[in-house]
Amino acid sequence: MKTYMTIRQTASETGLAAGTLRARLKRNKLPGFYAGSRYYVNVPMLMQMLDAESRLNASLDTAERERESDNAR
Repeated sequence: MKTYMTIRQTASETGLAAGTLRARLKRNKLPGFYAGSRYYVNVPMLMQMLDAESRLNASLDTAERERESDNAR
């Protein structure tokens, strides 16, 4: 896999929707750079960011389930 790809290429390679990638770009949550009018995504860095977000969300979900379990007692 290439290090830098356009949004369309990144969407095709990763399975993420191009609209999702563009939304992340608008929120400054998409690693990469502009070259003229095209944005090139740093795909390995994006995958690391998504993995870290996924792990964080999983730990937050676990903590929430534990709180709900404690409150049910």
